Amino acid sequence: MSKGERYIYTDNKGEFILLTLTAPVGQAVLRSAIRLSDNFIKFREVAVFDPGASGCYDCLHAGSDLCANCPNKVYHKEMKKIYVNEKARYGERMMLSRNAILVFVYLHFLSPDENGFIRMVNVQEAAEFLHCCPRTVRNSLNALASSGYIAVRKLENIPCHYSVFLSDFRDYFRTAKEGGRGYLLLTRETFLALAGQSTINSLRLAVRSILSFADGRERADAQNPRSYPEIARALPGYCTRKHILAETDRDAFRKIFDVQSDRYTIRMRIRADFDPAGASELLRKDCESAVLDLVKELNKNASRAHRLSFTKAEMRDISGIALRYSVPNVLHAIRQVMREYIETDRAVKNVGALIRTYAKANAAFSDEVNSLHAG
Repeated sequence: MSKGERYIYTDNKGEFILLTLTAPVGQAVLRSAIRLSDNFIKFREVAVFDPGASGCYDCLHAGSDLCANCPNKVYHKEMKKIYVNEKARYGERMMLSRNAILVFVYLHFLSPDENGFIRMVNVQEAAEFLHCCPRTVRNSLNALASSGYIAVRKLENIPCHYSVFLSDFRDYFRTAKEGGRGYLLLTRETFLALAGQSTINSLRLAVRSILSFADGRERADAQNPRSYPEIARALPGYCTRKHILAETDRDAFRKIFDVQSDRYTIRMRIRADFDPAGASELLRKDCESAVLDLVKELNKNASRAHRLSFTKAEMRDISGIALRYSVPNVLHAIRQVMREYIETDRAVKNVGALIRTYAKANAAFSDEVNSLHAG
């Protein structure tokens, strides 16, 4: 593993290896882990085109290409009723404890490969980072495995080390058309703030709210005041207005969100340092750092004529591919370009397009192999 893929985190206890700058965590598995809401109905304000008010019925150009840019278009606002069934959308799994959720998210920062395989997880290191004992980490790994979130195997002759496979990692990067539910791109600073939530319900509220701010369709609603019953949908039945106010009043929670409440509603606005909208830029930095280290590794034993290099524009293009196909997949694609093009003196017209083609093909091949194993 190259240096660019991992970073050192220092706390008052000393120094130990941390995690990548960002990690993609599947929305479906994350929502199931914290707790799916019961079925409910919500309303969203939408703009509806009004052909009568726009004068379409008397217009000579009605139905022509001119309609797209017509200056007389009139829209009116309507409330659209939306039926929400999270169990059908995301799939129902066993809910996890606070420690198991944090261990699960922690695993995503350990540079899984393009298939979701993590070669080595140090239980002692994870325990130090999560401020718990090694037994808690081991119990969490077992709970995750028994619930189908991961597959885990203890490494022989290496005490306190395990290899882990993230069961749904490939699905994170599927498009909606392919049945994908997307992923939440978490920064390491956000994860540190989540790890600071001392109760399972404050963690549930924090993750739920971050997911809402990460979703373009829900972001506007997330910033508006919400009723306590609306927020309570994502919490166990015993949680009342009093519980919600207590959880959102914790210092660790208010580190992430600016919270304002009254008798009937509560408003949460995410602070800029934790806004998921800025996470993609950190992922690009993750990718660019890893690519630079890989290029140094590949060029170490290459002749001058067969050395690999990228311009700033190409690096930007390559890091953008990682947003869709993951950093490990991009690194694998670069190795293929080196082996099949650079080392064989084949001309490359557009290296970004070539890497994207390999990354896409690798993703499709991995899906096919996984489906064969599943069958």
